[in-house]
This record gives sequence, C-alpha cells and structure tokens, in this order.
Amino acid sequence: MISVKTYILITLLLVACLPRTVLAAEENIPARVLEEAMFDDRLIFNGYVSKFKEKSKEVIVAMMNDTTVSGFQLAAVLSIFRDDIADQAVGAEKNSYEKTLLRILAHEDSPFVQAQTMSALIALDRYKYFKVYVPKVIEKLDHYNDAVVEIAYADLTIIVSKSTARTREARIIFNTLRKMLFLSRKKLESINEPDEKLRKKLDLLFWTIKVLGTQELNQLPPEVIRLLSCPLIRFCLASQFAQGYLPY
Repeated sequence: MISVKTYILITLLLVACLPRTVLAAEENIPARVLEEAMFDDRLIFNGYVSKFKEKSKEVIVAMMNDTTVSGFQLAAVLSIFRDDIADQAVGAEKNSYEKTLLRILAHEDSPFVQAQTMSALIALDRYKYFKVYVPKVIEKLDHYNDAVVEIAYADLTIIVSKSTARTREARIIFNTLRKMLFLSRKKLESINEPDEKLRKKLDLLFWTIKVLGTQELNQLPPEVIRLLSCPLIRFCLASQFAQGYLPY
C-alpha cells in the first residue's frame, strides 16, 4: 500500500516538478513500484483525489472552471464535488454548477472526466439525470482501460447505495444491462467463469433482481441465467452484498 504522501510525490513527478531520483530517495520506493505507479491510471486518479480532498469548496469549484487543469486533476476534482458539494447545492448555485458540468461534458473527451461528470450531474439532480447518464456510466464497464472500468464501477456502487426510488432506478439499470448482455450473448456462450468486467455487470444485475423480483429473470438470455446460477458466481455476488459493496 502506497501512502498519501507518496501519491502526492508521484503526482509532482508526473507534472515534472520533482526529479525521479529525489522521489525514489525520499520515500525509498523500489524502482519497479515507482515505474508501475507512474503508469497506473487508477493510482494517479486516487493520488489527485487525496491531494485535493482538503481543498475548500471555493477552490474545488474554481478548478472545475479552470480549462488548464489536466484530465486526471479535473476528474479528481469532480469526484470530490460529487461526494461533498453536489447534494448540498440549491437555487442559483445549483443552476450554475449544472451549467459548468454540462459544459465540461460537452468539451472533455477523457473517459475519466466523462464518468465523473455524469456521476456529479446525477448527484446534483438525481431525478433529472439518473435515466440519462446512468446507462452511459454502465457502458464504461466495457472500456478497454481497466482503470476506467474500476472507477465507473465505484461510481455506480455509490449511485446505487444512495438510491431512494429503488424500483424506478433498478428498472433503468436492469434494462441497460439486459440490452448489453443480449448483444454479447454469443460471447457469453463460451464463458464459464466471468472476468472482472462481466462480474461487475452481474453484481449490478443481481441488485436489480433483488429489488424488482425474480420474475425479471425471464427477460434475460439463458446464457446469463447460467452464469447467475453458477455456484462460484453466486458466492461472489453474495460476498459483495455481505461486505457492503452493494446495498440490499
């Protein structure tokens, strides 16, 4: 486990503020670990979140409006905004935040920024944006970059954990996953043990079925039913709920 201090030092290295030799010497980090950290997108993202976590609301909002910040910095700032600021906003302030987020979404191509912006919009106005953007965040579970997949899944678990209109929202997630799984049913035929991407989809699907009822299984392709019935998968899914990763 790499310390918060190391996260920050790696961040400084990445923006060319600190020579690699100084970083390695100060933290006594093995060269292999340092090299891996430099190219680990999830580590870079989490490092910026740790670095900016204690910033004031005014600084976070200013960074959201600063077009010169890097993609990872902006994604981290949006994550903090979603968690600490979005659901407290009302009136004109809320409208201002909404315009800022929509502008970011229209101009940023980074999948990290896109996922965090959509999650922030959902946190800002859940009823308005849940149906629009949750399916798009779910689509990130198919991204080629594993870090994007991990961050999108973490966003989805946060969104699900705060669900109040459980039936409506579970239906939206179920329909999105059902469509994705139907489109990949040929590939599913040969799968006996899902990879991490598929397991994350099954985690979310399992939650929707618990909310909507087992009759929804009739709407799924048989390849998915087979995977959900696999003892190993059932054990893994049950563990997710038992550990609190997904709510009952």
